[in-house]
Amino acid sequence: MIALSACCALAGCRVGESHGGRDGPGPIADSGDGGRLDAARDQHLADLTDLTVDQRAGDADAADQGALDQGTRDQGGAEGLLDATVDLATRDTSAGDATVDVTSVDSTVDTVAPDSSVDSATAVVRWVFVTNATFQGDLGGVAGADAKCRAAAIAASLPGATAAGSYKAWLTGADANSAPALRFSRPANAVYKLRDTAGTIVAVGWSGLTTVPLQAAIDVTETGGAVTSGQRCNGDFEAFSNTKADGTQANVTWHCQDWTVGTSPDLGYTGTIGNTNANWTQQCATSCGSSTHLYCFQQ
Repeated sequence: MIALSACCALAGCRVGESHGGRDGPGPIADSGDGGRLDAARDQHLADLTDLTVDQRAGDADAADQGALDQGTRDQGGAEGLLDATVDLATRDTSAGDATVDVTSVDSTVDTVAPDSSVDSATAVVRWVFVTNATFQGDLGGVAGADAKCRAAAIAASLPGATAAGSYKAWLTGADANSAPALRFSRPANAVYKLRDTAGTIVAVGWSGLTTVPLQAAIDVTETGGAVTSGQRCNGDFEAFSNTKADGTQANVTWHCQDWTVGTSPDLGYTGTIGNTNANWTQQCATSCGSSTHLYCFQQ
């Protein structure tokens, strides 16, 4: 029955159709009807084939379009990543430049030395020494210390020593205006020299004197000898100062009560003899009762 139904489906007959109350085969199509059915069947099969091909083509087109879209997105992503990398590299370079500029400025500030060349025809020699004698903090004020420097210069027959105010102490008291930067003569063409046989240059010009390191340590006395006695700090002999390397006041209290007290517990700010860095003038707080030297400068 199943095989017959399939056959009838193709031939156009009907199975089990009632004719006058009896089951049996229906009318059979003539040859003309069969030809038309065959043609319809063939057309139907062709349509199904075309539909399948079209569907497959559509699927392929969709797949191709999806791949194309994905490629576009991938390309965009790659370009975005490349752009981000370039931007980051640019920022890194800027940071590096910025970093190089800063390092360069710091290096210039830290390492530039004052011009040490002075025309010998216009140079003015200024003698510098550390006193052979030692003193306590009761110096008679800054003026008293200046007088002690001049007296040492006169005793050693140093040039210009007899003139008033010709030699002054590198010393600052309670008043910031008593600092060397404000009461010393400061010729730009001065050449500060030691009283040794070579006339060793300590600094050239006021700017050179107030810039560390010095060209040579101030460690020679007015007589041309070495310091051999006195209070020490960290192994070096000391000189009363209370003055920074730039010639200004170092401390508002460490000045032995304006250099009038020579006993403890008052303190005086000292530098250490033999150094060329800032320690030459500003390193230790020493008892005003200690035996300490003075730095002296010709004016």
